[in-house]
Amino acid sequence: SLNVMDYLYYGGDENYHKLTAGQSDANRLTREEFEEFHQWVASNLPGEHSANVMRYIMLIHDLGKNQTLASAVMGEDAADSVDHDEVLRRLLRSDYAAKRTELLPTFSQLSEADQAIIRDVINTELNLGQFIQAEAPAAALAGFAESTEPVRSLYIMHTLFDIAGAAGHVNAESSLLLTSPLYNQMAAACDVLTDSTLSTDNARYTHYLARRAQRFGLDNDAIEQLINSQAYIHTVRLACMLRYDTPEEYQQLADALDTLPGPVQAILAQELSNDGIHQRATLPCYGPALLKGLEKHHSLGTALTYFAHVLQEAHIADKAARKAGETGIVTADLSTIAQAANQGTLDPHQAELRFHHSGEMLVSTYQDTPELAIDSLPAFDSEKLRGKRIIYLGMGGGSDGIQAAMLSKLHQQHHAVQPTAIVSVRNFAADNNKQLAHTGRQISDATVEITEETTRVGDWRFLEDIIAKDETIAPVYLLNSIEPEQIARDLQLLIRETGADAICGIDTGGDVLYRANTAIDPTTSSPDQDYAVLTALHMISATAEADGTPLDIFTAIVAPGVDTPPYANDMLARSNAQRYLLHPDDTTTITQTYAAWRMDGSASEEGLYGKTPLAWIAALTGKHGLQPLTLPRANATSAHNPWRIFMNIRPSTASVVMMHAERLYQAVNHD
Repeated sequence: SLNVMDYLYYGGDENYHKLTAGQSDANRLTREEFEEFHQWVASNLPGEHSANVMRYIMLIHDLGKNQTLASAVMGEDAADSVDHDEVLRRLLRSDYAAKRTELLPTFSQLSEADQAIIRDVINTELNLGQFIQAEAPAAALAGFAESTEPVRSLYIMHTLFDIAGAAGHVNAESSLLLTSPLYNQMAAACDVLTDSTLSTDNARYTHYLARRAQRFGLDNDAIEQLINSQAYIHTVRLACMLRYDTPEEYQQLADALDTLPGPVQAILAQELSNDGIHQRATLPCYGPALLKGLEKHHSLGTALTYFAHVLQEAHIADKAARKAGETGIVTADLSTIAQAANQGTLDPHQAELRFHHSGEMLVSTYQDTPELAIDSLPAFDSEKLRGKRIIYLGMGGGSDGIQAAMLSKLHQQHHAVQPTAIVSVRNFAADNNKQLAHTGRQISDATVEITEETTRVGDWRFLEDIIAKDETIAPVYLLNSIEPEQIARDLQLLIRETGADAICGIDTGGDVLYRANTAIDPTTSSPDQDYAVLTALHMISATAEADGTPLDIFTAIVAPGVDTPPYANDMLARSNAQRYLLHPDDTTTITQTYAAWRMDGSASEEGLYGKTPLAWIAALTGKHGLQPLTLPRANATSAHNPWRIFMNIRPSTASVVMMHAERLYQAVNHD
């Protein structure tokens, strides 16, 4: 870095050749660019004294990386992850004079004016590298806005020298990084950061992106939209983070974005358009390194898709702040996964992430999604179903009702089952925003028949009409209660009315396997309604046994693994779960039926969606590993209730398991 400074400070042909000797012809800094840079440096360092002050800054600015010094300065606040810039800022404070005399005695030999300049430069808060790569959102400029000249230019200069010399361990005589593309990026950053006509952080940020967009070949209309209405911001930021510089590279990125699933596009657009000033924003620290590593070892599309997973997980970890309407920046430390990506050891198809708070930063950990031991379970004797008159009960409403109808279809096809009713248990009795019109027979205060004429009143996800319109499906009912007693009473009414001799409660995904009374993150699972229905089935079983009219009551889990607890294998064993064997042609039946019902992801934006159908289809068709599900864009980006769209699909997710409801009830209530 000091060599780069001298080359640019003194200028001349010889220094130009020294600086660029190690660069490739394709990206070499031009002589004209070198001269422009030299003139800017010379104008801001008017004389050897000013140059020596800059050299001093360059020599001390990374002192905080020395762990011994950091511990001596920070005391109990010291840690491996301590901000090295903060270490130096503290050391230069007036109340640290004694410590500074011990650790940095040369500082006192400088004049008070030089000391003041150095303090002001070191105290300036802006990670210029993160700004140049558009890694940081606009709010990151807040601290820099308070600085004035000459401190502002000196701070920029010392950071540029630092960046230019970053590969000095490879070649100390030349700059491998200060190429023509990087020079243009630096020049754009310097221009907007020192432009007094740009009065806000957002203006400085968008004008910087506009300068980069010009290099990417965007036309004037697009650039005007970027500045005035924030259009194209996420695409330009991604291009910057990918270290692109040409129109061809930008077009390649735009084309790759267009091929991504809708919710993946939505996450990238939303998260990278949040500025931290008007909305909460994530700073994906080491995001550029992560993207480049994944692009190198996999593909651009894979890199973008995995980056969306990272951004959504950071959003979910920070959702309390977003739900509260807070602004500002939360930093997600991606250093570990970025290193793995560049070493080629990060598998983006398996490396599912979660974030947790460590101080003010989000730190990533890998989420272990074990394969469920479904194959080791005994096979369910399907002859137990043959000829039965069965009520199929969607335990969690909505999508569970869809899977209940699907399972009834398979049972009817293979085991001569007579489905007598499909009951979808819901829980919106107290919500006046969720009403129905044109319903059929009223079975009780809580239960009503859904017909093909039934419509929703209000804007909410109503799925039961899908199966009500299918003439091959048994009559459909909606049971609107979470009270086990009410659920049990209404099911007993339907048993008597339909002559059913069995009930099959269907849970989708496996959250019914969570132990009762367990505190659960609603972003992960929401089994409360499943518990209520399972309790109701327990009550029905007890009543039937007491009356001497035993009833077959089963529970089926479709697509286990979608939202099962980490101890799911233990719960399956405790409940004597068995594999329901799907027939070879069932995959075709399931996928075609979901397509006919438009529950295959094709109508998600119209409100027809469910995690389980999408995950089940993926598993049945061999799409394993971390997969983005085509859920609605609004769900993926919601500040209040974000739906996790990425799911680690295991082969076991293609399964259906069945057990007696009473055994499952005992298992989940086992201490």
